[in-house]
Amino acid sequence: MIYRAKRQILHISYSIFIIYGISWVAIDSLIPLIEKELGVGYDKMGIALFIGSAIMLLSTFISGWLSDKFDIKRIVIVGLILLFLVFLIFAININYLIFIIVIILMRMGYGILDTSLHTFSSKLFKENIGEVFILTLSVADHFTTKII
Repeated sequence: MIYRAKRQILHISYSIFIIYGISWVAIDSLIPLIEKELGVGYDKMGIALFIGSAIMLLSTFISGWLSDKFDIKRIVIVGLILLFLVFLIFAININYLIFIIVIILMRMGYGILDTSLHTFSSKLFKENIGEVFILTLSVADHFTTKII
C-alpha cells in the first residue's frame, strides 16, 4: 500500500477513535443528569450500566474473533452504525427501558470499535506497531481530556 494511502487511512481511524472517546466521556459524564431526568435511583442506573459493561466485554471478544475471519472494515462500519443508531435513539426519546437498550447498543458499539480499530492498526502497520498504539492512545487521550 502506498504511504499516502496508509496515512489517510490512519487519519480516518484516528478520527473515529477520537469521536469514540469523546462520545464515551460525554455520555458517561452525563449519567447523573440522565439519572435525574429519568427519575431512577442509583440501583437501577447501576443495573443498566452493569448490563452495558457485560455486553461490551462480550462484544470485544466477539469482534476480535470476527476480525480474524472477516474484513475489518466491515466490522468497523457495524460499530459505527450501532453508535449512530444509539445517538439517534438517544436524541429522539428516552425512558428507562430505552436507556437500557441505548446503553447495551452503545457499549456493544464501543467494544466493536475498540477491538477492531486496534486490530486494523496492527494489520495496517506491520512494523513499528508499538509506536502506532502509543500514538493512538496519546492522541485520543489528549483530545478527549481537552474537550471535556
